[in-house]
Order: sequence, then C-alpha cells, then structure tokens
Amino acid sequence: MASKKAQFETRLLETLKAAPLPVCGARILVGTSGGKDSMVLLDCLAAMAPAREWSLVVAHLDHGLRDESAADAAWVVSMADHFRLNSMMRRVDVAAMAERLGEGVEHAAREARMTFFREAAQDAGASAVVLAHHGDDQAETVLFRIARGTSLRGLAGMAPTRELAEGVTLYRPMLGARREWIDAYAQRHDLSWREDASNTDTTLRRNAIRHEILPAIEASVAPGASDALVRLATQAAEVSELLAEQSAQLRTEALVLQRPDRVILDVKRMLTASAIVRRELVRALLAEMGMGLRDLSDRHLRDVDELLSAPRGNVNLPERFLAKREADLLLLVSPNAT
Repeated sequence: MASKKAQFETRLLETLKAAPLPVCGARILVGTSGGKDSMVLLDCLAAMAPAREWSLVVAHLDHGLRDESAADAAWVVSMADHFRLNSMMRRVDVAAMAERLGEGVEHAAREARMTFFREAAQDAGASAVVLAHHGDDQAETVLFRIARGTSLRGLAGMAPTRELAEGVTLYRPMLGARREWIDAYAQRHDLSWREDASNTDTTLRRNAIRHEILPAIEASVAPGASDALVRLATQAAEVSELLAEQSAQLRTEALVLQRPDRVILDVKRMLTASAIVRRELVRALLAEMGMGLRDLSDRHLRDVDELLSAPRGNVNLPERFLAKREADLLLLVSPNAT
C-alpha cells in the first residue's frame, strides 16, 4: 500500500510539473478553500516556489453559507501563517446574492468566487490565480453539462488556463490528476484540512453526480467512465480550438462592417463555410457586442444560420439583440443600435 501511495504521489507531482504553470518570478494567488484538494495544491506550490522564484498569496472566500464558515476562514489564515505566506480574505453572503440575482446558490457561489479571485489578484499585483480543480472534478463537470444539455464548447469542461482579467491568467494545473493521487499525497505528507459537510449533501446537483450518479456508472455501466469523460473534454477542447481558428478566418472573408452596436456579414461568403463554423462566428461576434452568452442557446444560433438561406426575416435573440436578413447581408444588431 505504501508503494502504491508513493506512485500516486509521483504521478501527481509529474502531472503538476507537466501542466501549464505561471512563469518564474510570478506573483501567484492560490485559491484555498481549506479542503484537502486546495491544501495539497498549496503544499505542492510552496515546495516548488523557491526554485521558480514564485511569490505566493493565499486567497480564501467565505461564502457565509454554513455556521462553520468563519472558523474555516480563520483556519486558512492560520495555515497561510504556517507557510509564512500573506493571505487575502473576503466574506460574501452568497444566499442573499443568489436571491438578488434570481440564481441558484451554486451558480451564485461560482460567480462570487471568480469575482473575488479577479479583484484579489489585481489588488495583490498577482499575474496568476491557481485553483485546485482536478480530473474527477472535470469528469463531473462534463457529465453534468451532458445531462443538462450543452454545446461542443461546453463538453470541453474546465480549461487548464484562461484569462481571468487583463494581465491575470487562471491556471488549473491538477486537471490531469485523479482524486486518489491527491488523497495519497495528503496522507504521505500528513497534511491537515477542513471538511465541508455540504460536500456530502446530495440535494446539491454536483454532489449527486459525485457521490451517486458517477459512481453508479463506474460500477454498473462503464468502469473507467471518469477517465473517458476527461478524454472527451480534451478532445472537445481541441475541436473547439480548431473551430475558433476557422471562424476567425471566415470573419476576415465575410465581415462587411463591425461597430459596437451592429455587425454586417456577407451572406454569400458565410455560405462558403460549414454550418458549425458559421454558428461559432455568430456566437463570437455576439459576445464581442456585449451579449451575455448564458442564455444564447444552440437553437438561437441555428435560427440565425437559417436566415442565410432565407430571402428575408428576423430572429429575436436574448437581451433584445436581433439578427435579420437584408438582401445579401446578415445583420446582428444590439438593443443600443441607433
């Protein structure tokens, strides 16, 4: 057993070193919930920091959802002191935020975390935020999106890196690691962590997938399903990158006019590309015009694409955006158009 745990630890460390990581000398904000995953990440980064000349800052958001959350935050501060690192804390009433936004608590919590990490990184002068999401989290994310209905882009799951704010990159270097590797590292290094009782609450959708649905699939339907879902995410990300490149090329060929409130595309040029590339370009242009893409469905994009084969017509889009066909042109119009 000891040798197996050693092998798991080695695989975790090899995965971390092979993953995209901040450049040498970077100031890094380490998102730390106090749970096992984030404490393993913090321990690993602290061990790697001297050789890479990293300056680490511990960042913790208290969601205010549990009676123990304030104690968890205080414990994370104490652990930052143990590592001789500065820490940044914030408390947000996520339940009130969810009610105000008309969103579920899980969605509001994610929004609150990303807002906190973005602002904390900028306040700390950090160029990177590093989070502890791992391969099992990725599998759960992909399965959840499949069940809910998603696009190819959604199948890609969580990205290993993405821009969080201007000059700030978010990293997830443990996406290639499994939970059992992280468990082995924590045990071999005798790490401490805080257990969040809400992580076992299966009335929360992600927990139901983690504790009930995915284990049932692994046991009764497809052993290795988690690894298969992670591979699917990687393949979907590769295809999404290819689509983005092809839609960028189509933009150069079909774009007639682009203003903040209006985009005009040449229909004949658009029809030279495949439908999926056309839809990717329309999605990207609407995002640049300021549309929030959460409510933009595949059905919306298909309806817009059908305008290319119609002599005239309009498609109403989320947030009062409009697509319309005029002669040989396709127009995307924002609600602010004059």
